[in-house]
Amino acid sequence: STNHKNFKLIDGVLASADGKTIVACPSGRFNGQDYTVPEGVQSIESYAYFYTYIKNFTTNEELKSIGTHAFQYSQLETADFGESLTLTNITGLENCEKLVSVTVSPSVEKLAQFSGCNKLTDIDLSKFNTKKVRDMSYMFASCNQLKSLNPKNFDTTQVTDMKLMFYACKKLTSLNLPPLTAIRAFVLLAISTTYSPVTFIC
Repeated sequence: STNHKNFKLIDGVLASADGKTIVACPSGRFNGQDYTVPEGVQSIESYAYFYTYIKNFTTNEELKSIGTHAFQYSQLETADFGESLTLTNITGLENCEKLVSVTVSPSVEKLAQFSGCNKLTDIDLSKFNTKKVRDMSYMFASCNQLKSLNPKNFDTTQVTDMKLMFYACKKLTSLNLPPLTAIRAFVLLAISTTYSPVTFIC
C-alpha cells in the first residue's frame, strides 16, 4: 500500500514513513546505475544495500549514520561519502569485490571495513579523519590486490583494536606509518599474517 503508516517507497527503495531512513533497496533496482541518497534521508539501516548492483554510490549532505553491513556483497565500483558529513559510523563495505575507489572524511568512531574488496589496489587515506576511531580491526583483511598504503596521517590515539588489520593482504609491500612506537608495534602485529615482505616507511 502506498499509504502504509510505517513505510513508503522513494524511487523504488523502501524507506521509513517520514523519509529519513532507508530500510532496504531491492537487489536489482539500480542494476549497473549510479545512485545518490535522496534528500531528507539521514540514516541507512543495516543491510539496506546488501547484494545490490548499484555501480556508483553518492551520499546526500544530510546523512548521519550508516548501519553495519549496509553494502556487503554489493557490486559497487565507487563510493563517495563526501568530505563534510558528520557520519559517526561507516562500515559495511566488506566483500565489495568490484570496489576500486572510496571517498570519505567524516568524524567516525568505527571506520569503513574494506575486507574482501579484491579489486582495491590502493586507496587515498590522506583525507580520512580518524580522531574518534576506536576500532580498526580487519580493516583491510583479504584485500588481495592492495600493494601499498599510506596511513601516515592516521590519528590513532583513541584506537584500542587493530587486530588482523592487514590479514591476507598478499600483495602489500609498502606501508607508510605514523612515527609512533606503540602504533608501529600494533601494526606489525596486525600485519604478521600477510604473505609478502613489507617495507615500513616511518
